[in-house]
Order: sequence, then C-alpha cells, then structure tokens
Amino acid sequence: MMTLAQWENTRRVDHVQLPGGLNPRFRGNAGPGLQNLKGLDQFVQAYAQVQGQDDWAKVGSLAQIAQEALAHIAAAQGQVNQRYIAAAQALLASANADLNLICGAQFQPNRTADLVALRANRPLGQRTVRLNVYYLAPIGANPNVAPIDQIINQHITNANQLACYQRASITFQRVNAVATVATQTATGGSILLPATAAVPLNQQGKFADGGMGGQRLVEYTNASGAAANTMDVVYLDNYETAQNDVQGRAYRTNDPTLTPNRPIVTITLNPPAGGAATYPTTLAHELGHAITGCPAHIQDANNLMSAGSMRNGTNRLSDGQVAWLRNSPWAH
Repeated sequence: MMTLAQWENTRRVDHVQLPGGLNPRFRGNAGPGLQNLKGLDQFVQAYAQVQGQDDWAKVGSLAQIAQEALAHIAAAQGQVNQRYIAAAQALLASANADLNLICGAQFQPNRTADLVALRANRPLGQRTVRLNVYYLAPIGANPNVAPIDQIINQHITNANQLACYQRASITFQRVNAVATVATQTATGGSILLPATAAVPLNQQGKFADGGMGGQRLVEYTNASGAAANTMDVVYLDNYETAQNDVQGRAYRTNDPTLTPNRPIVTITLNPPAGGAATYPTTLAHELGHAITGCPAHIQDANNLMSAGSMRNGTNRLSDGQVAWLRNSPWAH
C-alpha cells in the first residue's frame, strides 16, 4: 500500500515537480469538486496508523480506502479529466494489492462488489457456512448428546442472530442434526487424554489441543469424509489444565504446523469463570478465525474479533472484515 507521501505525489496531477520539493500548480486550481483528491488523504493516513497491527485492522482500513476510491472513480466518470480518475485508480490498485495478499486475489471481484454494496447500504447476497458437528468423548463412551446438541444449537443461533453476521448475510447451518461422537483415530489413538497410568488423573479425559489431542483431532476429521467446502465444529468437556482459560480454538487450513483439510473450531462446554460474559458468542468469534485463517485478535473491544478478555459484547465487524468473511472457500 502506498504511503501518504506517495499518494500525495500521485494525486498532484495539476502540479509540476521541481527540485527542492517544490510542486507548483500549472493547470489551475482544482477546486473543491471531483478534481480535488485531497479528500482521500485521511483514509491513506488512517492506514498508516494501523501499520504493525493485526490483519483485521489492516483489512478494515484497506477496504475503506478501496471503497472511497471506488466511489470517487464512479462519481468522476465523464465529469472530470481522466488524469484525476487515473490517480484514484492508482490508489485503488495499491489498496487492492495488499487486500489480495491478505484475503486472496481470487476473491477480489466479489469482494469489491461487496464493498461497494456495503458503502451504499445495499443488501448483500446470502452466504451459508455449513458445519459438521462433533462431540469428543473417551474411547468406549456412549454419551447422551441431546443436551449437548441443545447448547450447540443455541450457540449457532446466537451467531446467526448477531447484527454483524446478519449485515454480512452469512448464515451458519448444521449438516448433521445430531452431533457425531468422536473418540479415536482410525489407528486407535485416543483424541482425549486417555485413562492410563502415564496420564495424571486430573488430566484424563481432557483435550490437549496444542499437543497430541490436536494432531489426532485433525487426523480424525481429515478421514471423516465430510464435504470439502464445509467446516468442522467440535465440542468437548474440558481442555487440559494448561489451557483451562481457553473457551475455544480454531484450527486453520493455513496453519503450517497442522494440516486440516477443513477449518476446525473447538469449543469447551465448561468455560472458565472469567469468560462467562463472552462465552455465548465464542463459537461466532472462533468461526471468524476459521473462515478467514486469521489467528489475530483486533485491539478494538467493540469488534467481534477482539479477544474474549477484551470483547464488550458490541460485536461489530468492519466492512473489510465482512467482505473477507463472505469471500472465502467456506462461505457459499
């Protein structure tokens, strides 16, 4: 993305560049209308302020630059000399180049259409994310999943009722009405920490998400035969003690340490006491990580993708985030 100085140089289409940094105007005063491109400076400056922050913040700012440049280009067509339009087009191309690096170049046309619609407050076409639902249990267990399914269904409803996902026209839909009980891999490896002498009693039956449990879960879901364009949602009783402050975790397909065929979201049925306020929307939050492949948390308590310890329940998504979520392999 071009810097503010680069943009200022690009938009000075009525100036001549002289030694010493002098830029006298030689085509007359552009005036306050569509020939005046200074109005876009604030958006370029805003992007400079999020440098070094997370991709959520960058995408939000880059998307705003794209939206404003697109609006300027559309309004200026046939109204001003092409040199003013070309400058705005250069700014748009610069913003899109960075958006493509983060969000995927293959999605640029649809992402751009969504950004235009969002700026104009027009409705977006419906997208559906289909979820394969599982419950982790010890080998040999035969749990009653009915009450667990009720909790899962409520969490999916909570996600679908969030204003940010409704504005995004994204709906989450279960593939299987009854959760599949997952216990072991095809080679007999327990997904949960087993009840053996090698495992401390207080750890038995818990999920080691960052260790062998995570690896075996990925092995299990990869072999499940679920459709390639779906996602896996896995509920469990407890994470291992070392992770007992965790409410949920997303396994991303772009994570080089594990290789899930589809994104996986894990959610505990027993959240830590400090997470009670945000637990009902933990699934909605983790789905954001899983769909986009972005592991970061935005430093904005009003945003759905801020950390649970920060999130205040406003649960907003920027236009850039909405366009990113809608245009992925998992939203159809």
